[in-house]
Amino acid sequence: MPTAIPVLPVVASPYPATDLVIITIKTAVLKNMTLKLYDVFGMFVGSPIEILGT
Repeated sequence: MPTAIPVLPVVASPYPATDLVIITIKTAVLKNMTLKLYDVFGMFVGSPIEILGT
């Protein structure tokens, strides 16, 4: 049986003074994650970002 994948609230906010985007991920449990960004056409953008939940 497949394991359910929890849904995490993620907010992406543009930073108008630069070409940066601020990404906020809220979770009740610290855990390691990999963040992958895609453009509006579904194409992978950049490199995966490793987030350490320590």
